[in-house]
Amino acid sequence: MFKRRPEDVKIVVCLNGNYDLKDLERILADSWPYMDLVLLGKNSIGLQAIGMARNHSKDVIAGLEIYDEPIPAANKVTMITGARASFYTIMPGGGVDMMKAVLGAASLQAKINRDVPPKAIAILDSWRIEQLDQLKIFFPGESTRELCFSRQRLEFIVNALAKLAVEAGIGCAWITADYVEFLKQRWPQLTVFANRICMPGSSLDGLDGRLTPAKAVKAGADYLVMSDPILYPPKGKTRKQVAAEIRADIARAFEE
Repeated sequence: MFKRRPEDVKIVVCLNGNYDLKDLERILADSWPYMDLVLLGKNSIGLQAIGMARNHSKDVIAGLEIYDEPIPAANKVTMITGARASFYTIMPGGGVDMMKAVLGAASLQAKINRDVPPKAIAILDSWRIEQLDQLKIFFPGESTRELCFSRQRLEFIVNALAKLAVEAGIGCAWITADYVEFLKQRWPQLTVFANRICMPGSSLDGLDGRLTPAKAVKAGADYLVMSDPILYPPKGKTRKQVAAEIRADIARAFEE
């Protein structure tokens, strides 16, 4: 049923807090064996932080959430490309021209470095979309507060943002877990980072967009964002035990 193998599915942990380098090093040292990628949020991104994370693994996501005019946006990605981040996040609502400018800047900097450019991840999260001014490109004249969000309307927005990203040449998307299947049915070429993944057997499964690892993988997710269980294991469990449970559930997706 799947061309992928269980080990092809990667676990992502987000560090969105305002960490100093000492705290960041401690967190990475404690948690890195149990994750495959780390996302450094806006408050943690810097040349030293990216370099420190790369000392633990080759894959670092710079959570820039780029949403600027083309030139400032391109300047942002030039910095993290020079630091050799593997991925960065970008907001498709900024427009195709902005995204193309960013992709071009990353490619140019990587060429100077004689390296591979980082990949852009288009942020399509429905719960983020509800808070962003980019909604206005789809519903001009309506304020964000006035918008009424039904599943149908959110699917329209997700699909429209994905279309912009693909048109710009972006091949990765970040989406709430319960929209993965919808997205993959329409844009099967996208590599999908699924957010809001809960632990196997959790009572949160199916609530507020959450899915278990197995369900998200069966829906088409390639990367699972599971920060809290890794960073803050449930009482009585170690990170190693938590990671083993996640991996076992991923494997089940390939057995069914």
